[in-house]
Amino acid sequence: RLHSYVVNLDYYDGKHRVLDREDKILINQDGEEVQKESAKLVFQFPKLIVDTANNYLLGKPVTYKNKKSCKHNDKANTDEFIDILNDIFEDNNEHYQTCELGKALSITGDAYEYVHIGMDGEIKFTSFPADECIPIYEASTKELESLIRFYQMERIDEDGNKEMFYKVEIYDREKVEYYEYVNNYFMLDATKETFYHKLGEVPVVHYKNSTVIGSDYGKSDIDDVITLIDEYENKLSDLSDILKYNANPLMMFENCIIDSTQYQEALASGTLFVPEGGKVSYLTWEQNIPALKEHIEKVEDAIFTFSFTPKLYRDNSDGNPSSGISIKMKFSGADLKASGKEINIKVGLKKRIRLIAKLLKLTEGVEYNYKDVDIVFNRSIPQNLLEIAQICTYLKGLVSDETLMETIPFITSIETEKDRVAKQKEQEVTKDTNEVTVGTKKVTNTSTDVPKQLGNPEMNR
Repeated sequence: RLHSYVVNLDYYDGKHRVLDREDKILINQDGEEVQKESAKLVFQFPKLIVDTANNYLLGKPVTYKNKKSCKHNDKANTDEFIDILNDIFEDNNEHYQTCELGKALSITGDAYEYVHIGMDGEIKFTSFPADECIPIYEASTKELESLIRFYQMERIDEDGNKEMFYKVEIYDREKVEYYEYVNNYFMLDATKETFYHKLGEVPVVHYKNSTVIGSDYGKSDIDDVITLIDEYENKLSDLSDILKYNANPLMMFENCIIDSTQYQEALASGTLFVPEGGKVSYLTWEQNIPALKEHIEKVEDAIFTFSFTPKLYRDNSDGNPSSGISIKMKFSGADLKASGKEINIKVGLKKRIRLIAKLLKLTEGVEYNYKDVDIVFNRSIPQNLLEIAQICTYLKGLVSDETLMETIPFITSIETEKDRVAKQKEQEVTKDTNEVTVGTKKVTNTSTDVPKQLGNPEMNR
């Protein structure tokens, strides 16, 4: 599994197998071997696939709402809990953390997050790299039983030499234990004591990109297209080599002898004298370029198709804005992919909220019903705002204003927008009551005596 993580991370960073292509060895006219560097073209499909999927689903902040209007007599107010959650999320830069989790999920298939009380006494959540973690699930219930974190560090010994060693952390339903692995021996970490968290479950959230039947791990977004990417890069690198060679092909001499000095002079002057009966031609590399081009295009289409990535660069070739239906069709594959991701990520976010609620109960003595918190993803799909405005106009009075606001993409908080609308209406009413009409002009009422003066026939004359 670690090998898969390393490969996927390398591909996202642009370290592809095409870079391992061997250079060609050619023989010059003097019989000497000459190394000819082969083309090694890297196309960053993995980065495009990962960033498009992640930004589409998590580019806009996830919002948290109270999905139940009723109050629980044995639980604290859910709206209050959501306010506390938002404060905790603000302290932890939750939007950035969640986006980074989503990116890690897309690349490796797994992401891990430790929810705990920080050194400052505040609730924190810290990400662990997937290649450092080994989750252990109970065989029958498939519940997370424990998690082992294993990572390398270095320190300087008394003689000033670097010593490599491993830190090992074991998280289970009761405690967190800390070990060191040195010279093939495990020993307790003398710098950290065993910590009993009292949460009743493993305090680490295991996020999965997509579930694989029979596996405790998730699946990367680029696993299914790595071979296609390799084929695409190799074939385009081959084509590049063909074009480079045919731009300066070897010369073939028949029935004549020419030394290297004459050859260099011929190349410099562009003129070559050939004795009678001699013949000179170019040794070209014939390839069926149209067939190769068609093959490359099919591989490219397959990469986009099987990674569910929209071809954004081919949209709006005529410069006209796409309709809402057209945009949805372009993003239909991305929508299917995002729906599966959303289900799996929501499982992890629910556990994050549950652990926060348990920590609040331990530290504050207040019990909140975390099940009442609704998690809402806001996808970053391009929108035709004119079309949306027309739809809202048609539906005005048929559906609630709050529902209409939910369809408008640039409104991130409905409650904030409702407060702004109410404040604006209040200002307009105040402005209207402070204005009176004199003839055809509006005059602002700035004095309590103005109405009496306006009512005086002498003043109106």
